[in-house]
Amino acid sequence: MHHGVARLHCTFLVLLLSTTPVWMQTSSRQPHAFLQKYFNFSREDLAAIEIGKIVARLPKTADKREVAALGVVRLNVSKELFLEKFMDLESFKKGETVARVRKFSSPPRSEDLQELDLELEHLNALRTCKVGECKVKIPAELIERVKKEINWSAANHKYRATALTRQFLLDYVRAYLRDGNAALVSYGDQQYPQRLADEFRSLLDQSPYLFETAPDLVKHLANFPRVQLPGAEDFIYWSKEKQRGLKTVLGVTHVTVYRQTGELGSQIIIASKQLYANHYFEGSLALTWLVDAEAGAAKTGCYLIYLNRSRMDALRGPMSWLKRSLSRGRIREGLVKNLQLTRETVEGAKDQP
Repeated sequence: MHHGVARLHCTFLVLLLSTTPVWMQTSSRQPHAFLQKYFNFSREDLAAIEIGKIVARLPKTADKREVAALGVVRLNVSKELFLEKFMDLESFKKGETVARVRKFSSPPRSEDLQELDLELEHLNALRTCKVGECKVKIPAELIERVKKEINWSAANHKYRATALTRQFLLDYVRAYLRDGNAALVSYGDQQYPQRLADEFRSLLDQSPYLFETAPDLVKHLANFPRVQLPGAEDFIYWSKEKQRGLKTVLGVTHVTVYRQTGELGSQIIIASKQLYANHYFEGSLALTWLVDAEAGAAKTGCYLIYLNRSRMDALRGPMSWLKRSLSRGRIREGLVKNLQLTRETVEGAKDQP
């Protein structure tokens, strides 16, 4: 499995924020007050983090389709080393669950998608795809183009479908970089409306911890590219990821890395905003927050707080409560395992020449 926070997306995870928030204006840099205020962490939970344990929570959500997963771990490496590993995205996400990952150039080029091919399940879905009835998530306009432009009896149908998908993604990313959330996809695979812009707006609106502690980041995420964030770096990547027993997910993600120096020192926030997913996800927002451990501690390093909120099509319908109940243990277990792998990877990198 991939040893990194970014891959936690498909197992329903991600992280948080910062400026110099009120809850951090104490003699300690520990994010204890934040975890207590917003996620009801107990003193026992906080003590466990300090002795190296990973603490995971599945916060309650207002939307029945949404799964939220929060994990906290103390790393024995600097946040700068963690970020260095993360920015080498192709290596950081590499693992048995990640078939492909590639950053888009600036500006995006067709060459960025040369390695993208389509799974057989995706091709078969396209073959029978109709607006409102499709087994792959794509907009209605692309469904119509597939019907008109691909002859499924022709020998080159896979090449044509792949080329059309690559062009759709390239045009889509270019439009997003120009128009921001106004360009976000409206999926046409089901009878009910699926506007990604609405889902993302709702995720932000239901994130009080972001509004109170990182208002500039909220503005940037909500109004990109019109509202720029000084000290931030943005990039977009596409990936193909597969968890055991699930379909391969072709996704596109916008990442914002925000470095800030505040009263208590420098902090790093990594925000991952889903722009597209061909299966399962109706919207997802992931944030990663890194903050230095307190100066003078016996074991220095940084805290990693990871919060992921994902809305899933499988959680629609009358049996959604049962699916959610059955998955809770597996989600928490997967989060702890992935954070442990992340810790082993980045702490191991510290000792390499």
